[in-house]
Amino acid sequence: IYKNVIDELSDNLIDKYVDKTKQDKPTDISTRKVDMSDLIPTKSELSSSKIKGISLDKEELNKPIVITNDNFIIDGHHRWYIHKSKSKSSSVEDNDKNFISCTIINCSIDKFLKKISQRFEELIDKDNNGLYLNYYGYILIEHNVDIKKGIAYVKRALEIEPNSAYYLDSLAWGYYKMQECQASMDVIKRVITLDGGNDPEVLNHYAIIKKCKNKK
Repeated sequence: IYKNVIDELSDNLIDKYVDKTKQDKPTDISTRKVDMSDLIPTKSELSSSKIKGISLDKEELNKPIVITNDNFIIDGHHRWYIHKSKSKSSSVEDNDKNFISCTIINCSIDKFLKKISQRFEELIDKDNNGLYLNYYGYILIEHNVDIKKGIAYVKRALEIEPNSAYYLDSLAWGYYKMQECQASMDVIKRVITLDGGNDPEVLNHYAIIKKCKNKK
């Protein structure tokens, strides 16, 4: 449930951004095919269940990937992964198989993340919602935008829901990104005892954090 809410929240913000840009500055949006090997993912984790689901949904699978003008993927990581895997496994000689349809936003990844950050901060100013606080914090952490600031937002979410496995998972991941291994392990050990602690993303974080080595 949590993952579905987060995905919908993320997709909703990106869809609104794309729609508003098309309306206000239509020349800032274009669609064309791009070589998949040129695309740069901004998500470090993919869901195997989501990959399986999208693979079976032709309409969803064929939606364009949303990218910035410097080729960073901002929406459609699972679709990109599926198409890229199929391309690699195909024995058919076809140069077109390496290309995928993309909606291109005419701005860099840095500029895009700044705009999305502004949007989240506007939402948070209007509604001090734990879900927004945690997800915005996680974006800042996951994409290495500002890990310390991301941790601060996650801690604000935890003030609202101190026993949320998902918010604590974000905190553990932030500590991991800061290479504060012991702090990260202490939090993630608590997470797996809570409701939601068996979420695949949580378990993946736990496996990674166990291998963490502190800064020298």
